[in-house]
This record gives sequence, C-alpha cells and structure tokens, in this order.
Amino acid sequence: MNSQNLILLGIGIFVGLIVTAVALDQAFLAKNDPMDPGGLIARTEAAFDRVKDLEIVLDVVSTGEEKDPLRMRVWYINGPDPAARILYLAPAELKGQVYTVDRDLLSHYLPQQNMTVIKRWAGFALSDLGLASFDLSAIEEEWKQGKVTLRVSQNIPRFDMQLFACDLLLTETLAGCTQWDPFSISSGEKDTPRLVPSVSGVTSNTGLNPIPGGFVLRVYAKGTGQIVKMISIDRETFLVRQIVLFTDEERTTTIYASQVILNQDLNRDEILVLPRGTEVIRG
Repeated sequence: MNSQNLILLGIGIFVGLIVTAVALDQAFLAKNDPMDPGGLIARTEAAFDRVKDLEIVLDVVSTGEEKDPLRMRVWYINGPDPAARILYLAPAELKGQVYTVDRDLLSHYLPQQNMTVIKRWAGFALSDLGLASFDLSAIEEEWKQGKVTLRVSQNIPRFDMQLFACDLLLTETLAGCTQWDPFSISSGEKDTPRLVPSVSGVTSNTGLNPIPGGFVLRVYAKGTGQIVKMISIDRETFLVRQIVLFTDEERTTTIYASQVILNQDLNRDEILVLPRGTEVIRG
C-alpha cells in the first residue's frame, strides 16, 4: 500500500471516529431533555466530566453581609487524581491565604503569620469539597430517594438583560495567557430549543441572576415543599454558574461563578506549591 493510500486510510478512520462520536452525542442529547430534571442533571454531569481542569473565581455572599463578600480564585484538576488550590481575594483579613488540596492532604498558608498548617483527613476526598455545591450528584441521589422534588425552567433572554461580563484578569491566572476554547455538550443539536415561560427573572428577593437563555433548577424539600436551592446552569456549556441557598424559604447564601477558564493543562506541582521558609505545623 503506497503512502497516498495510507493517508486516505488514516483520513477515513479519523472521519469514522468523528461520525461515531457525533452519533453517540446525538443519542445522548435525544435521551436527555434539559427541561426534564433528570435530563438536565445528566447533561450537567456529562459537561463537568469533560472538563480536565478549570480556573474560576467564586463569590460567596451571605444575606445581610453583602458589603463583605467572600471571594476566592480556585484552580481545580479533575479526574481520578484531583487536586485544588484556593486563593482568598477578599475580605481583607483573609486576602492572600492559600489552601491546597492533594487527595486527603489539606495545606493552609497564612501569610500574616508566615505559617503553613498541614493536616491529613483520612477517608475524605477534600478536593471534591471545594466544588461540592456545583456537583449535582448529591441532589440527584436525594431526588431518586424521594427526599426532594425538582423543577426546571428556562430563563428567556431579553434585550435589556445583562450578560455575564468577560472580566478575566490575565495577570492573576496561574497558567498564563491562554484563551478559553469553549465546548458545548449541546453542540450538534439542530432542533430549535423549546422555550418555556419562566418566573425566574431577576427579582430582589431571590438573589438569583439567571443566565439569559440558561436553565434554572429549583430544589424543594419533599416533606415541607419549601425551596432549599436554586441553581443557574449555562445553556451552552451546561456548567453551573450560580447557586442560591435557602433556609425556611429565606435566601441565606448566594454563590457566583465568574472568570471561568477551562482545560488549560494545569500542572499539579504548580497548583500545589506553597511558599518556602514558613513555619510548618502538622496536625
């Protein structure tokens, strides 16, 4: 077989793999309607599984403390050997503190005391805790057990709605200036999405600023019927972008995700590194 035939054979195999992948993806999409709670959760979980690593800024705002939010930049490596780094940006008394999570090993750097505290939590997947609120598997399990009920609505975009700002500060990134090459779990979907009237518009008492055209998953306690959580999910990437937590139907905490960068080949050694020359305390 000459070289030209080998090239054509290689192209044929490559095209065949793409067609197979698209067919599988279409079958998955057809099976999982995002307006159905199970379908939306399945798409969200599939989207997160396709993330190799991410860099994200999280703002945690407690009701009554809006002027003093907790802000952190998180680097996370997904997969069988996860790792995470959390850098506190605000408030002032926490700024500069760093947590690193390597399997069950938690390290905490306190710049004011020039001290690093290291503790091992046997049996706990600490790296998963940093993004626990953005993982829908626990909600799915409670739903299957009948502990909660779920409802999905779609926020209909309007011309006067403000999109998420693209406010990435390249000087604060760990891996340098790399452009996010976005992917979508819904790519290849040809049918026009079904728009459902929504009551999830921006209001002063929900604390939720849903993504225009995104999905909103509401979680209600089965026994009381009270809302306990609202989750805003990006329509294109199917990644969670905002969460509102409730107690006795009163908003208590809002978590915003912004400045998201995906799949920039983060290095474990880079995100786990801590300053040298500090006093080290092992717990």
